[in-house]
Amino acid sequence: MKVYIPFDAQAETREMLEAAGHEVALSYAKNKAELLAEIPDADGAIVRSLPYDREVLEAAPHLKAIGRIGVGYDAIDVKTAEELGIWVGIALGANGNSVAEHTMTLMMALSKNLCLVNNHLKDGDFDIRTRVIGCELRGKTLGILGVGAIGRMVAAMAHDGFGMEIIGYDAFISPAIPPYVKMLGSAEEVLKQADFVTLHMPATPETAGMINLKTLSLMKPTAFLVNCARGAIVNEKELYEGLRDHLIAGAGLDVFVGDRPEADNPLLTLDNVIVTPHYAAYTIESAKAMERMAAQAVIDVLAGGRPKHPVNHPAATRV
Repeated sequence: MKVYIPFDAQAETREMLEAAGHEVALSYAKNKAELLAEIPDADGAIVRSLPYDREVLEAAPHLKAIGRIGVGYDAIDVKTAEELGIWVGIALGANGNSVAEHTMTLMMALSKNLCLVNNHLKDGDFDIRTRVIGCELRGKTLGILGVGAIGRMVAAMAHDGFGMEIIGYDAFISPAIPPYVKMLGSAEEVLKQADFVTLHMPATPETAGMINLKTLSLMKPTAFLVNCARGAIVNEKELYEGLRDHLIAGAGLDVFVGDRPEADNPLLTLDNVIVTPHYAAYTIESAKAMERMAAQAVIDVLAGGRPKHPVNHPAATRV
């Protein structure tokens, strides 16, 4: 069967698919229009962030399986896929350590004003060291909103490695949450108490825009916000206003509404904001693991099975 994969997928991903007896077709699509032209003869697809909406799914009458390189599937119309008999599998856990490390990196960079002093020193301003001062992570309170697998990894790194106190909120309490994480009754209580807040929940109608002027006003003026989850969780206009008006001290953002920030996004103009280009999951180790799991999800379905980590459950796989 024919499996489409992103053109820059690693050689071992292609080799996995070929070893399972499938033809690999490299996808060079950079937008939906190009994807529509390529997808009609695909039996399986390994995807990153291009939209697999109803129009795309219906344009691929043989498509049986989608393997997502990553854990987020906002760009895939999962309901339509299920209706059409297309399995969608994700690479659950493959990028967790990378995202957790990136979260800690942003926290450390914010605490030491790292990007600001770097830029000033490169401009010859050595005396920036006398005008700004950082803080330590040790002894600070880290608030985690979304204490799932990645949230728990962050908790372990922050608690064991930096001596931080950990508080958290999650609508679903897992028995895997370690005892040193003090779970609170609401996100608002976490925001009030934390010195650093990190977001690790999915983008849903309930979480969309939950970080806004009202919730930012609950935070300490010395607190920092980190978002390596989904851009839609944050109301960007109101976050800009809150940072501009010093409701909080700063923010580290790896994700934005619409994935890629517009050139005129005002958050990009602030000295107390550190940004990265949806980069948290992009390490050598994570990339290999995510591609391998996405490819295996497609292989399993095309062999008559189901993905190890499905996000839908078609009544019958498409013929």
